[in-house]
Amino acid sequence: MAPLYPKIQANVPPGVEAIYGCTRQKPTYNLYKGSVLVLTFLCYTMYHASRKPPSIVKSVLKGDGTVFQDSSERHLLADQYEVSKTVEVSTELPEAHGWAPFNGPGGQMLLGEVDLAFLSAYAIGMFFAGHLGDRMDLRIFLSVGASVSVLVCLSVLSVCAISMSFAGHLGDQMDLRIFLSVGASVSVLVCLSVLSVCAISMSFAGHLGDQMDLRIFLSVGMVGSGIFCSLFGMGYFWDSHTLSFYIILSVFHGLFQSTGWPSVVSIVANWFGKGKRGLIMGIWNAHTSVGNILGTAIAAAALSSGWGWSFTIPGFLMIGTGILIYLFLVVQPSDVGLPSPYDVPRTGSQELLTKGAVKEESHAESIRFIDAWRIPGVSSFAFCLFFSKLIAYTFLYWLPYYIKSTPIEGQMLSPKEAGDLSILFDVGGVAGGVLAGHLSDKTGASALVATSFTLCCVPCLWLYRTFGHTSFSANIALMMMSGFFVNGPYALITTAVSADLGTHESLQGNSKALATVSAIIDGMGSFGAALGPMATGYISQHGGFDMVFTMLYTSAFLAALLLVKLTIRELQVISEHRK
Repeated sequence: MAPLYPKIQANVPPGVEAIYGCTRQKPTYNLYKGSVLVLTFLCYTMYHASRKPPSIVKSVLKGDGTVFQDSSERHLLADQYEVSKTVEVSTELPEAHGWAPFNGPGGQMLLGEVDLAFLSAYAIGMFFAGHLGDRMDLRIFLSVGASVSVLVCLSVLSVCAISMSFAGHLGDQMDLRIFLSVGASVSVLVCLSVLSVCAISMSFAGHLGDQMDLRIFLSVGMVGSGIFCSLFGMGYFWDSHTLSFYIILSVFHGLFQSTGWPSVVSIVANWFGKGKRGLIMGIWNAHTSVGNILGTAIAAAALSSGWGWSFTIPGFLMIGTGILIYLFLVVQPSDVGLPSPYDVPRTGSQELLTKGAVKEESHAESIRFIDAWRIPGVSSFAFCLFFSKLIAYTFLYWLPYYIKSTPIEGQMLSPKEAGDLSILFDVGGVAGGVLAGHLSDKTGASALVATSFTLCCVPCLWLYRTFGHTSFSANIALMMMSGFFVNGPYALITTAVSADLGTHESLQGNSKALATVSAIIDGMGSFGAALGPMATGYISQHGGFDMVFTMLYTSAFLAALLLVKLTIRELQVISEHRK
């Protein structure tokens, strides 16, 4: 069979080559664009679906006095390792039941620590993956990545072992304030050790290799993420009750999850110019909410068979999607001999590109990490996303648990019912992301749109906390409204804003900064995403959910405050245009 594109055959996905071999027809530019949108949408839908199970199983792991039984006669509640066949569904048991070690008095804090392990690794991996993904050869990248992963896990294991040895002896004897202070210090040491490894790796990044194939990078990330998501669920089948087991798997899962976002944003931006980017990416970014909805539905439906299935099913789906991405995803137009939307105006069949233009796009140099921070607007939006994502991920990881623990019209919901109801938050988030992108296109004022949504978020969250329990209709309406204003700026900043800043005029047409800028912005946001769920576990344990919502109000206000300078500048530009 003659190759589809002889001079660049190495970059053509094998599935595309196979289709060409059967049809002998070369795909059109628009067909490639459509396939990129669909495949990247499906890709990140699965990334988010595989993050959702922890929020669904929290109430089961913590324990609420309810048990379930599956065909293997295994108990969902961990205190009893052997259960009689006569145990029935919905049997009321003592309050301490759950899945050890999460069913004790500090169970919510331990669940928060598992969230922290995953999201911290994800946040740090985001900076690492986005920057190096623009620069390194795949073999070098995977070798360094594997080494860093081992060092990260050894650091976490060492600190966990030390912490657990002290906690077992001191937790019941020390003053609570001192105990929490020691825990906070240990957490800081974990972060510093991981950041040190990351910083050392970054110092060598500028000297290493050529651009890697993002298609393979994404595929490896998805398969690895699916494996560790499934292994977390295997703790149920293996009767594992060791906290370090779940923390280690969460760290690895977070590292592999970090491969997704910088890559998919870069790939989509490679195919679409700036015209209508906000609306297109606003619709495309619905994958976040669709993934949350899909992950919630799968995890909630699998609970009756055992909480382990809530992780293994999304994990296997993730692996299958990673294989699909490897077979069919085309990373950039030059890979198949087509023009870039940034270099050449497309006319006619849009099928040919001059050799010079292809070479220019393929061999452009990557931007340095520190230089990406200096692009106007990057730091402001990055820190704004820190607080926006803190809010969004607090809801992502704790909303089903909050609904489960809060009576609505005097009724307590089951874990499955709470998970199903929480889907409506993401339904509102889809509409918020689309409208925020559309308004950004119409006004050209992304900071103004993000600030407006973030400020509206504060009263909506207060209304949901204050009146959400009064009736199901009020809960549904206020939850969807909260999702609308929470996810709007989050979706806008992580997609259209990141892509716009990654192709900022100061870069002089160099599109190789896309993954790095996306990694900086979403990586900074992911630190907020790590802090929010972890803080919620501690705060809800000792101060209740009123204090948690106070944290969310404050975060929304600070997110808006960080964009004030950019918002004023945009208002001045709008005023000048009207004159």
